[in-house]
Amino acid sequence: MNICKTEGEYIGKVAPAAVEACKRVGGYLPSVLIAQACHENGYGIPAYWDNPEIDKLMAANNMVGIKTDLLSGSWADKTVWSGKSITKHTPEEYGGKMVTITDRFRVYDSVEQSFEDFLLFLRYASNIGRGGEPKYGPAVLAIRDPETLIRAVASRGYATGHTYPDAIMRIIRKHDLTRYDKEATTSMSIKKITVPKVVTSKEYNRGVPRRGNAQKYIVVHYLGVVGQSDALWNSGYGTHYVVYWDGTVHKVCDLDAITWQVGTAGGAYRQKHPEARNSNSIGIEMCCKNPDGYCPEDEHGMHHWYLTEETQEATVWLVSHLMDELGLDISHVLRHYDVVDKDCPAMYTDRYGNDHYRSNWTWSEFLANVRQYRKDGTITIPSTGSAAAPTVPAAPQARTYLMRGDRGDAVKAMQAALIAAGYSCGSAGADGIFGAGTESALKAYQRDHHLTADGKYGPKSKASLASAGSWHAVGTATATVDDLNVREQPTAKSRIVRKLSKGNRFELDGQTRGGWIHVKVVDVIGWVFARYAKRD
Repeated sequence: MNICKTEGEYIGKVAPAAVEACKRVGGYLPSVLIAQACHENGYGIPAYWDNPEIDKLMAANNMVGIKTDLLSGSWADKTVWSGKSITKHTPEEYGGKMVTITDRFRVYDSVEQSFEDFLLFLRYASNIGRGGEPKYGPAVLAIRDPETLIRAVASRGYATGHTYPDAIMRIIRKHDLTRYDKEATTSMSIKKITVPKVVTSKEYNRGVPRRGNAQKYIVVHYLGVVGQSDALWNSGYGTHYVVYWDGTVHKVCDLDAITWQVGTAGGAYRQKHPEARNSNSIGIEMCCKNPDGYCPEDEHGMHHWYLTEETQEATVWLVSHLMDELGLDISHVLRHYDVVDKDCPAMYTDRYGNDHYRSNWTWSEFLANVRQYRKDGTITIPSTGSAAAPTVPAAPQARTYLMRGDRGDAVKAMQAALIAAGYSCGSAGADGIFGAGTESALKAYQRDHHLTADGKYGPKSKASLASAGSWHAVGTATATVDDLNVREQPTAKSRIVRKLSKGNRFELDGQTRGGWIHVKVVDVIGWVFARYAKRD
């Protein structure tokens, strides 16, 4: 993004992208997002910049200062970031003191992509790794009051400055940014479906494997490639119908054909449904879109698949039509995912966070619209925003634990694993070790390391858990080299949780082990080599 001459010029450039990102990802208020961008980039006006390297963020289209390693391991499968980054100085507040550190920041192809990535971070990022309880989550994104929202985000650690929420609210009020919030929250609307155009495939019935379909189930799929085609593969047909982007329904073969659509593909997928098989199911493929091009199912771009409203509406009509023709009820309408363990249609399985991305519905909304259409010929267009009450959802409670037991290998292993799970751990003398973290992190550790609910660990220890302390910084230090590894445990073989650049500042709690020191870098806790740290 280019520099600007006035505040109004900057807002005019970023506001449409912020509104669109909030619509696509679902939730969050454009007023807050726009104000964050104004604050982070000084309205794009060089005369406003108190940090001479803000121009690097502008050039990188990084509107809200998203760092490269921002809990990256927990939402790597959701991000739209391509992997490019820049290194720049940035002011941070630690313990009420402003310091300047060097860190890496993400580079985006567009302003809108930057906003979208930030919202995906808020929705999915977790302190305890992939699949863990989100640090912010849908409950935060759903807040409809700007001040409540920004204070909830700030209180959970996104911004280090204690005046950050006040600064954001001043910008919102100054420019009346709440006017943009109505654009991103559309109320649900009722729509009457018209019968879609139904055409016969040019290769109708060509290569049908065999006949005799019992026609007991209707199974909905998505094509899984960018494009539209009713000429399917496997030397035969993989479905009975294909629904195009414009809602046109292509009939591929007779209903008595047994197509290759829901099977286990030679053992690739686990069979889930007790009865639905190729021999008794009618298949519908929905053509999908992906703004990034083709993204295989095992890569992070999976959640970018989306269906047009026209495709979904025509599929509602087609499912209803087939239910009437075959005498089936709604319980016999399935996703491919319900038959075998395959994420198809990906946007309807919930696993990839596809709900309401662009024009996607949820599977429950799809079925509800089938029922509604069969009742009165209409459907309900899902809302792109949430109308949750403006209250701050409770943050995951930070609990602290004292582990009592012997000082042997079991306790040391517990300490190392608690650190890996996101806890702050310290020595408690003869009593054992301290650990601080969230309840979900503790449960994850118990599960992964075979710790029983009563606190027993291994054959030797008779440990129990009780309240104790949390992270207490005793000082700060800076990295003296580039690419300094912060590791989960004080060993060169443990996982790297963050990389530091020369000049990065971090907190110390006084713990040492061998040549390692225990550090906290913003919201990441781990260990670094002491020889590469200069104490302040």
